[in-house]
Amino acid sequence: LRVGRQVTGEVERATRVLGRLGEMLSAGEVYDGVQRLNATARRMIEETARFDAVLMPIIAHPPLACGSMDPKGADELIENLLDKLHLTGLLRIGSLFGQLMDKSLWFTHWPAIHNVSGQP
Repeated sequence: LRVGRQVTGEVERATRVLGRLGEMLSAGEVYDGVQRLNATARRMIEETARFDAVLMPIIAHPPLACGSMDPKGADELIENLLDKLHLTGLLRIGSLFGQLMDKSLWFTHWPAIHNVSGQP
């Protein structure tokens, strides 16, 4: 992450890894991603425009204990290797990145949808 100072102790390992992935993207990839996000936002707004309010749950499952989503075992090892050895390029392997996103969105997929569309 480029913030003009060392942030290793202040930023979670997963955030550092994803920040490095962002640094690897080309301008074209970022543009394509933004275009897809905007198209998704427009579609969601069109689909829900007829409603006064759309209520969705914040989480998709019952609340978890603090720390229960922290990586463990092989997941922790992989995340450590990606971080310490700067092997973030491995996230370009679709299955690895897909697993990371599946685990993230498994619990809180509705807020991500609203973040994309800019809705409250």
